[in-house]
Amino acid sequence: MNYQELPSVIDWEHQLGAKLLNVFFIVCTGRGEELAYITPTQYEEVLGYLVNCQDKYNGMTVRARCAPHFKRLAYEKDPNSPITKATGYMGGGCLAGTNYARVTPNGELTPCPYMPLSAGNIRETSFVDLWEKSDVFNSFRYPQLKGKCGDCEYTDICGGCRARPYVDHGDWLDEDQWCLYTPKGGEKIKVAFNTPEESHVAWDEDSERRLNRIPYFLRAMVKKGVEKHARENSIPLITIELMEELRKKRFGNEAPVFKF
Repeated sequence: MNYQELPSVIDWEHQLGAKLLNVFFIVCTGRGEELAYITPTQYEEVLGYLVNCQDKYNGMTVRARCAPHFKRLAYEKDPNSPITKATGYMGGGCLAGTNYARVTPNGELTPCPYMPLSAGNIRETSFVDLWEKSDVFNSFRYPQLKGKCGDCEYTDICGGCRARPYVDHGDWLDEDQWCLYTPKGGEKIKVAFNTPEESHVAWDEDSERRLNRIPYFLRAMVKKGVEKHARENSIPLITIELMEELRKKRFGNEAPVFKF
């Protein structure tokens, strides 16, 4: 319920020189199930404000987390916005079962920290087998959404929160009732993955090996950024040295070094 304090918080972060601010929205499940939500209207208002922050705070990235509708509002404002899945940016929407999972203390593997929906136990079946072959995870990767989420033209770039309908009545593929948007019956807006121009940039063996060891949920973003820099600067081959140069340029000399 502190949503009205958000403008002051973001101003404060910017004054401190923050480069990235992720605003996490509570999903009222588990021990938080009895906590009061902000209203759907307030939720939409706050997400719209965060979308507009992209133009206001130079040098600081502002994103919403656990709030997939953020993607729809960003697209409504600007279909070419670099922060939507329509332009290839995967972060910010719902990543449950596609880009991350949760392992409980007793080994149950679930698609999301907010969902007790188990695909199996890693003490009995390997994480890799559960991640790659589970019907539960496949239902998130190839969802047959119901209600207005299934009818919506923003299904692929938003998709709604799957935890809310699961906690409410046990059907994680049902519509997200916290969304105020009414589908207009248009064509589905597609998610952009790799474009043809991205495939023309070559990676040497060492840099490709390092890229493949970057966590899945970061890999596409890193690949896209490095290849864009290479194309713009007519660099014919991506090397580890180039990756290190861009890492230091983005995060500074004190950025953590990941050794793979």
